[in-house]
Amino acid sequence: MKRNFCLDVLGLPHGSPLDDVKKRFRELALKYHPDVNDDPEAKEKFLNYLKAYQYLLNEGDQLADMYSSYKQKSYQERPVADAVDEFEARQKAREKMRQRAREYAEAHKKEAEEIEKRVFTKLTSGWPWNLVRLSAAISCIFALAIFVDFWLPEIQTGTTVKAKVYYKYFQRNTVIYDDQSTVDVPENVHLRIASGDTFLLNFSGMLQEFTSYTIIKPSGEEMKFDNPYNLFSYYPIASLLFLIPGFLFYYKKNEVSFYILYFAVCVPYPGLIIHQILREDKLTHVLSWLSS
Repeated sequence: MKRNFCLDVLGLPHGSPLDDVKKRFRELALKYHPDVNDDPEAKEKFLNYLKAYQYLLNEGDQLADMYSSYKQKSYQERPVADAVDEFEARQKAREKMRQRAREYAEAHKKEAEEIEKRVFTKLTSGWPWNLVRLSAAISCIFALAIFVDFWLPEIQTGTTVKAKVYYKYFQRNTVIYDDQSTVDVPENVHLRIASGDTFLLNFSGMLQEFTSYTIIKPSGEEMKFDNPYNLFSYYPIASLLFLIPGFLFYYKKNEVSFYILYFAVCVPYPGLIIHQILREDKLTHVLSWLSS
């Protein structure tokens, strides 16, 4: 052990206090210091005494050495049975902590499931569920209307063209009819129109969805230009899209897909339907079509 070795170098018994170490070093320094002793061996002895003294003064080395000594003594003196008992006690403590963690996680999971169940019950009962189902039903009816309207005869409005005008300031291509009514058209249609042509706007039979332009020349030549932004552009995709909310009538499960569909029926679909119904006075046309 290094501390005891240093004490042996100074000629002190093991366990000597620091005051005895300082006193002993002063005695040896007065005897072997090179300034007072010319013997070459005296210098070597003094350096050994100095190293031992410096180590003993270093508190960190002393504490580390004392801890090492204590640990070694503890392991030597403690019976093997005690060590085994301590190990088993620690293992039991760890297992107990794991069990408590599992119980906490299970309780937390159970609480979350109960909350989720209450939310699901709240959303699928009473007036919220009736309102959502009504929204889904309206969406399905609108989908069927699109499906049927595609096959109904088109309605055409328009007459003979008197002139066409380009308003540069407003960036508008306008067609003027003989009856002085006007309509704005895309550039590709505006370029094909001439005075004397019959210019028609084509709408679906029930929803009055604007579908295309028709130009009939005096010679009988007919040209048709589709409106790229209408419900029938990618028929029947639009119809199928509005049929999706109908799944809520038989699909009622506490799953993520159900909540996504539920949210869609509550927010995006009503907005799309309201936009389509109010656009181009569709509601008025549908009511007049049903009454006729």
